[in-house]
Amino acid sequence: MVRGHIEQRYKTTFTIILDLGRDASGKRKRIAKSFKGSKREAEAEMLRMIAEYEKGQYIKPSRITTAEFLDRWLSTARHAVSPKTAERYADYIKAAVSALGSIRLQELNPIHLEEFYDQLRNSGLSARTILHHHRVLHTALNAAVNYRLLAENPADRAQPPKPEPPEMQILTQEQLAELIWDARNSKYFPLLYLAAYTGMRRGELLALRWQDIDWQTATISIRQTLQQTKDGLFFKEAKNRSSRRRIAISDSTISVLRKHRKDQARERLKHASSYNDQGLVFCQPNGDPLKPDTVSTWFYKFQRSRKKEPCVRFHDLRHTHASLLLLAGWNPKVVQERLGHSSISTTMDIYSHILPSLHQSAAASLDAIIKPMSPDPESDRKK
Repeated sequence: MVRGHIEQRYKTTFTIILDLGRDASGKRKRIAKSFKGSKREAEAEMLRMIAEYEKGQYIKPSRITTAEFLDRWLSTARHAVSPKTAERYADYIKAAVSALGSIRLQELNPIHLEEFYDQLRNSGLSARTILHHHRVLHTALNAAVNYRLLAENPADRAQPPKPEPPEMQILTQEQLAELIWDARNSKYFPLLYLAAYTGMRRGELLALRWQDIDWQTATISIRQTLQQTKDGLFFKEAKNRSSRRRIAISDSTISVLRKHRKDQARERLKHASSYNDQGLVFCQPNGDPLKPDTVSTWFYKFQRSRKKEPCVRFHDLRHTHASLLLLAGWNPKVVQERLGHSSISTTMDIYSHILPSLHQSAAASLDAIIKPMSPDPESDRKK
């Protein structure tokens, strides 16, 4: 049984001592903790420590600061994620260390975290970005709990701001058709066409290789994504089973890709031995990978040159692809699988704005389904 007593050092300073008995060698085991407050508060703290120890929940006091722990955690965690994710982790941890680093890890509490989130908000960051900061901190502090440095995760009780639904602009069928027509003579036309007709992510398009296209079955296998970091470009394996997928492509998409492959072959001959052939479907004239930012910049400038509204992001082609399929009555499960979402709930959450139209269509279709089989109310009244 754990016993404890209190030794008073100064008027409001005490040392709480827990006697844990003796170890195998006969050496006495003790836990000592400084405490500031009244004697009554010190006694309450001693009882709490005894209860925690007997339940196996006691955490040994540590002077490690939040900065020291987060830096150690980052040095390990960055090796378990992609270079792009590691880069984001580093940015988030740098901000957290700047605001919270001097606080002892075991003294970190939800109020500290919420004050940090307020600082981020006041600096102009969006609620969604602040939520990313919170999630990384939560993951790091979970590790501190696992390492027995914390009894509980203070981020569990912190309240980050709730982000608004992601902003997206959806092109109508006519607007998308006009956009594709206006881009027909652009060097990035095949890339834009595939984005619109498949809903693939920008990084997936730029990592696509010719060997991923099955001409006979008219399908594309998505296996990788291209990421751009401060240190350069990286090919990354698709993160999960849903991202690694095979999608069907239309006859017109096949035709666009066949022509693009011929044009690329002619470009390869121009560069001869200097061509860096990586088998990429979309690449620079010398075969090197295209930078994702290059594509987005081109797409923005191209739309400005059209002088037509709306001006959308490249990623909105993916949203348009999904929305048009849902509005056309396609099963959401098919849309989910084409987009590579991990669950159908993710798809429906993102495209909830489509649901009212689908419900109206469903209600209207009931007339055609039920009315022929129902008695005519007018004829009933006449009888």
